[in-house]
Amino acid sequence: MILLVVAAAGAYLWHTLSALAPRRPPLAAVRPIAPAPPAAPVAAVTPSPEEAKVAASTVPAPDAASDGDAKAPPPRSATPALDELLRQPQPAPRAPVELARSNDPRPRVAPDVEAGYRALVSGDLESAHRHYAAALASEPANVDAQLGLATVEARSGRFAEAAAAYRRTLDLDPRNPTALAGLAALADPARPEAIENALRADIARHPESAALEITLGNLLAGQGRWSEAQAAFFEAQRLQPENPDVAYNLAVSLDHLGQRRAAADFYRRALEARRTEAAQFDAAAASRRLAELSR
Repeated sequence: MILLVVAAAGAYLWHTLSALAPRRPPLAAVRPIAPAPPAAPVAAVTPSPEEAKVAASTVPAPDAASDGDAKAPPPRSATPALDELLRQPQPAPRAPVELARSNDPRPRVAPDVEAGYRALVSGDLESAHRHYAAALASEPANVDAQLGLATVEARSGRFAEAAAAYRRTLDLDPRNPTALAGLAALADPARPEAIENALRADIARHPESAALEITLGNLLAGQGRWSEAQAAFFEAQRLQPENPDVAYNLAVSLDHLGQRRAAADFYRRALEARRTEAAQFDAAAASRRLAELSR
């Protein structure tokens, strides 16, 4: 009987937490690279009500070369012991536990965080800043609002303020992968090896972070290491297939490697995703390059 009560209580707790958890997947920010002759990638860290966007440099693209296909790398799961529980004395009989699930499927996100996110993806940085600041005024420990504010500051060119917001996020959540990726994207480009080592260590700890993979891909693309950049962008695209800037950067890296057919496919995916998701890359340049590769 005690096991039944414990299991039922556990199920109730799980359902309650599930109803409270935000459902929107995080968006990674991306700095576009221009398309081939000339084309380059995007840079990254975007928030949903949870996450944010960072922009950075432009890289030239190669002349058209031989055709080729690219294969994405294969994707990258606790049970509690009951012995101690079973040794405990049995409690007095209780009324049966009744489970109830909320009919409201919406995540409970602070209204100003939600409004800030909508303003951010629509490009209204002033309104986004106002809403995220209001959210933090009422709840200073809101990680989503800190990430959103950091994104706004970065996209506005206020990089010192963006870095400070990312550090405040890490004060609240020391291993937050989006904040780590944001700081890496803002780090001193004169020390690429140190940045790369830190990114790879963070990716090993957070293998499901698209933001970290995107930041690594942009760092490698900036050094002309297109094969490695392609691998990072492939993983980011697997983790965040709806992000048009990720698809665009992957297309550019494939283009630089002479993999024309695969590059054309991802230019096409990026342009299609742009219809429903905010994007930073130059759609006209991507369309021109797609037309050249399709001849």
